[in-house]
Amino acid sequence: MAKRTCPHCGGENPVSTLVTLCRHCGRGLDRASLPPPVPRGVRLPDPEPPPPPPPPLPIVRLPWDTPSLPGDVGTPEEVGPTPEPPAIGPGSAYADWPLRLPIALHLVLYAVGTMAGFLGGPYLVLPATRHLSALAEWSRPVAFLGSALGGLIAAKLLFRYVILGRCPKCKAGAMFRGGRPITYHCQACGYVHRSSVSGG
Repeated sequence: MAKRTCPHCGGENPVSTLVTLCRHCGRGLDRASLPPPVPRGVRLPDPEPPPPPPPPLPIVRLPWDTPSLPGDVGTPEEVGPTPEPPAIGPGSAYADWPLRLPIALHLVLYAVGTMAGFLGGPYLVLPATRHLSALAEWSRPVAFLGSALGGLIAAKLLFRYVILGRCPKCKAGAMFRGGRPITYHCQACGYVHRSSVSGG
């Protein structure tokens, strides 16, 4: 059987009009597919280097993002400094907080205020529901519980975020935090005062 030699790898292939690729290397069996021979003494030119990659696109900052410096196009290398935490120290807003009480007095008023809020809410709401005949009977217990919880939560928020304790160290505002024991955290100097009382 006649064989056809591959001009690329020298492998033998059967002679057929249907077989045009070498079964050994996969390239064409026709000699025209070979590159033209280079005469001796002729130096081929160096291949051209690939073109440089395109420059990265700038990152467009939206108007509500952090303000950029003059000439800043938003590249990752030009990230601005992180914002500082809220002021702590003599310049803090809690250093001159108007409603500051001694911690012992704040504890007493906190206990009295939460009980007054829990009992005072129903005391104010229930008399009003008796004069409203259009209300159903089931609405009175709901109004009682809702007003009690509302008064309790309002008193807790008042004595935690509006009426603060006075820091024993720097006399600034100290926030109440419940637990075992109850602690007061100064918002100006960071001092933590631990009381001898537990609660929430």
